[in-house]
Amino acid sequence: MGRELVSLMPPGLVIYVINLDRSQDRWLAMVARLEALGLVAIRMSAVDAKSEVDEMRRRRGFPAPDGDRIFQMNAEGRRYLIGEEACFQSHLKAQALFLQTDETLALILEDDADMAPDFAETISAIAAAAPLWDAVRLESAGRRGTRRALKIADLPGGRMLVGSLRPCSGSSGYLITRPGAERFIAAAKGVFEPVDTYLSSVGKHGLRMLDCAPSPLRQSGAASVIHAERDAGVTTPTRRAPGLVARWRRLKADLKRVLPRRRLFARAYKDRNLGWIEAPWNRDW
Repeated sequence: MGRELVSLMPPGLVIYVINLDRSQDRWLAMVARLEALGLVAIRMSAVDAKSEVDEMRRRRGFPAPDGDRIFQMNAEGRRYLIGEEACFQSHLKAQALFLQTDETLALILEDDADMAPDFAETISAIAAAAPLWDAVRLESAGRRGTRRALKIADLPGGRMLVGSLRPCSGSSGYLITRPGAERFIAAAKGVFEPVDTYLSSVGKHGLRMLDCAPSPLRQSGAASVIHAERDAGVTTPTRRAPGLVARWRRLKADLKRVLPRRRLFARAYKDRNLGWIEAPWNRDW
């Protein structure tokens, strides 16, 4: 079964798993999940918010954090934490490594990703449709029900590629092309928000960002270790900054994520789509 699935994977595709050096157990668990599908990945050492703050600041030029908080209120009207920045930089690092290769496509996975049994077949089919997209999100963070979307292509097993009008959450897995990675990295300068929020912000990076519906990937449920460790009993502070200014910023940011999607999809897929549908978020496997 593993050999058959490997043969489905297209040439020119490289798989990276983002994993902290201090989380070898998570890497071994990912190896087991991937091997069960006949897949082999490259481990990429994640940026560590616990030990690399000075290096992180040199790379992206943010102020010294107050505890685990970099900004009390960012442009999105939310608090921005050092762990979120470490995650953002880890994704930038993975894409930069991809651009140093001769490969044409990259599958970026976080080390808590759990893949559906048809994951390899789905990835192969999406890769075959690479002229239609710059990036494809593979996770929708446990959402149920449906959302309005422009259907772009059918995939095996009842899945499809869609241009969703409702941005997804989560950054556990996505495919990206070389031009997509170049634009993603270039547009990230000065952006301080969670990487999954940035992935959804087509108005910022301009990528043809499609979703796979229903999603073939979900988070495994393992506790997050990307943030700096806290003492037992200390809860993660709410991400929303207080006050009317913060609420106004959040509203504007949400509109900027949603409104450009209809224009981008209508323009990029004129005469190359299958119409508006109610696309499913997830299904059990």
